Amino acid sequence: MFEGSVLCNDATLKKITGGHTTRHDKDAGVPTEAALCTLGLKLGCGGSSREPDQILQYRKRKPRKAAVPFASEHKFMCSFHADGGEIVCHVKGAPDRLIPRCKDQVMGDNLSTTEALVVKFWEDKASDMSAQGLRVLAVARAIVPESDINDDMNADYLIKAPAPFLTLLGLVAILDPPREDAIRACSVAKLAGIQVKMITGDHPETATAIAKQLGIVNPGLENHQIVKIAGPDLDQMLEQGGEEALDKFVMSCNVFARASPQNKISIVKSLKRVGQIPSMTGDGVNDAPALAAADIGVAMGITGTDVSKEAAKMVLADDNFSTIILAVREGRRVWDNLVKILLYNMPVNFAQGLSVFFSYILSLDTVPLTAIQVLYINMVTSVTMGLMLAMEPAEPSIMERPPRRRGKRLFGRMVAWKCVYVCALIVICVLAVFIYQLGREPELGSGCLFKGRWVDDKCVKECAPLSLRASNDVGMPEVRKDCPANCLEGHKYMFENKKHYFNDTWVDGPSSRRSKLPPQCDRVKKARAGAFNMLVFAEIAYALNCRYLDQSSWTMRQFNENKWAWVAIAVTVSLQVFLTYTPDVQDVFSNKGIDGTLWAMILGLSVLVFILIDLEKTYGPKFLLPILRGWGLFLPTPAENGFEQEQNHSDVWLLATNASVTGMPSGMSRSRSISRHASREPSGIDHPVSQHRPDDAIKDRLNHQIRTFSRHPSNSSDKGAGRV
Repeated sequence: MFEGSVLCNDATLKKITGGHTTRHDKDAGVPTEAALCTLGLKLGCGGSSREPDQILQYRKRKPRKAAVPFASEHKFMCSFHADGGEIVCHVKGAPDRLIPRCKDQVMGDNLSTTEALVVKFWEDKASDMSAQGLRVLAVARAIVPESDINDDMNADYLIKAPAPFLTLLGLVAILDPPREDAIRACSVAKLAGIQVKMITGDHPETATAIAKQLGIVNPGLENHQIVKIAGPDLDQMLEQGGEEALDKFVMSCNVFARASPQNKISIVKSLKRVGQIPSMTGDGVNDAPALAAADIGVAMGITGTDVSKEAAKMVLADDNFSTIILAVREGRRVWDNLVKILLYNMPVNFAQGLSVFFSYILSLDTVPLTAIQVLYINMVTSVTMGLMLAMEPAEPSIMERPPRRRGKRLFGRMVAWKCVYVCALIVICVLAVFIYQLGREPELGSGCLFKGRWVDDKCVKECAPLSLRASNDVGMPEVRKDCPANCLEGHKYMFENKKHYFNDTWVDGPSSRRSKLPPQCDRVKKARAGAFNMLVFAEIAYALNCRYLDQSSWTMRQFNENKWAWVAIAVTVSLQVFLTYTPDVQDVFSNKGIDGTLWAMILGLSVLVFILIDLEKTYGPKFLLPILRGWGLFLPTPAENGFEQEQNHSDVWLLATNASVTGMPSGMSRSRSISRHASREPSGIDHPVSQHRPDDAIKDRLNHQIRTFSRHPSNSSDKGAGRV
């Protein structure tokens, strides 16, 4: 048994000492062969010593003359070794491939004593161990003529042999459990609407047991109740029913065993024909066609071949299945943040222009915002709030949503509805503050302050012709008899500086160039300062609401999930205070310092904006939208809100898992051997695989698992050499 495990093997072992422990680990070769090397050491390959170097020394004593490498098509490996003047053929591979090629079996531990092969016994034992999730290999040997050895030997030496000639030594079972993070990742994928399918070369019973551990199939079902199919049966289905038969079957089956490279391509193409979006993982040369055929081919960065990496669209750097789920989560976060930025920018940009537009509709004395104020908001405030939303972490429920439907647009009906609703709220608040502040000071009409005195524009227009006629007279120009006293200073200014009011401006004399307009009224400046701050603080309130698309914004997560949100708000508020109260800057932005009463109104309306938008987000889909649809307005449904999907149009991803992706953690592989007379040993097959069942129904636990992936992603891709 140990000869076949060590000689028909391309792996080596190395000794790793850490503290007081010593373990053997893979140095070269696949983990399955490394586990067989460990088995050989424990069965006595090195005598009493279990040093890894004993394997190399043993191989030197029985040099290899030729070999047929393992391939998925024939599922076995054989090597030919010189042993005491004879050529011994050692073979290991799938039991269903080797048992039919055996003519007898060894009795006890004496290789020279054989008996008739009990096929039913070995098939039952292989099936029983496979049902426990064990990877089962058969080990056989035969003495062959030296004349059969040549450099062109291939699998046909066994496959096309005239008659079975091998002697079966026993079965070896290797425990290859999936990693814990792969089990959790499958649970999260299922909750996220991602259907995981296993395509493997393992025995159907082994594949089913592993699929139950991963949660790919219902762990509560018996193996015979689970829909699964082997590669040969799939080929037969295609021959009899064609592609249509596979298209009807492919969505109901999650376990494809003994799959050939052509089977993988057929499965991927079938999923695409039924309207799904398949993603295929693989690491071998034979996986390359399926990787190229899938919408998203994912190759393994560590164990993957160069051919598979070239064929794939993505390369998984750590060969870890949970990294794929993390990538899906990150992609959803990026999409969400794009939607958040769009939801924020569109309404506030409309609100800036409509605040000015409705000031004309309402026939206000002047506009509430100047051009430089609008430009400042677009260049500074929108950028700070937009960067805040771009830095948002993923929402807790992000992996509880189904995938987006194919062709989903960023600008949809939800964004259009937000533009109307939020823009109306902000415009109302801005105009309310502006009108309120204008009404707090006495109505002086349109005019300007000259040297601290108010000059009424209407009075100046009527007095200007009189002053022009009297411009050559000595003394004050002629004015209206009913000219208000507060205009006298302005008329005096006109007379002393030889200026008059003409075409809505002040000019030097009857034919001089236009002079600079006099400074604006403090009353208007204060009103504009109030409107300016109201717009900015309403934008801050709306930005805080945009942080959560499908959940209420009244949560403590506002304070601890994104520190950059409060940095952006602090910067924006500081700039507003600076622009409002700095004297020289006030003139540039047409601002004037405002009092506490107006600040209280601004802050109160900002909180009101926050509450009303949050109420619309929480209760709108349930109460408001049905009313609006009754009026004939086709507004977004919960399935069209930018991140969810219609029930009748679900897209399912195929994540075709293999051993490299869901493989065991280092040091957890165990191999078991069974012979005809050692099948009931306590260390044999009576220890079942751990029946861990992912509880994907508990959302809190899954959210914790997602956070675990984010904080402590597994970097281990090595499946380990295992222990016997």
